[in-house]
Amino acid sequence: MYTVSYYKIAGRWYLDASGYADAGLKEEHLESIGAFRDFLELVADGGSTVVFHMDTVPFDGADRLDFVDSSGGDSGGYYHIGSFRGQQVDMELWFNTMIYIGRTAMPKTIYFKRVTPP
Repeated sequence: MYTVSYYKIAGRWYLDASGYADAGLKEEHLESIGAFRDFLELVADGGSTVVFHMDTVPFDGADRLDFVDSSGGDSGGYYHIGSFRGQQVDMELWFNTMIYIGRTAMPKTIYFKRVTPP
């Protein structure tokens, strides 16, 4: 299991990824766009930080994302989410591969749960 955090600045959502500059990335590589940005707005419920526990195996209270397709090369992938916390959302979200550094392939299923920030 790993923890992924997002923060909002001036209406834009970013992945909180320490060491991104060391990996040769720029801040714009961390920005969440499109439907994923919309999903973060929904999940944040007016807040400016969202933290998820994520894993490739099911865990208690987790929702599920199913891999749909790669966005090409090593840029990321599209995932479908049918519901979040029991509410239907039916969205296709794009995930930047930044959260998968060190993995050889995009997972077929991602289990995730929103948690309170530390």
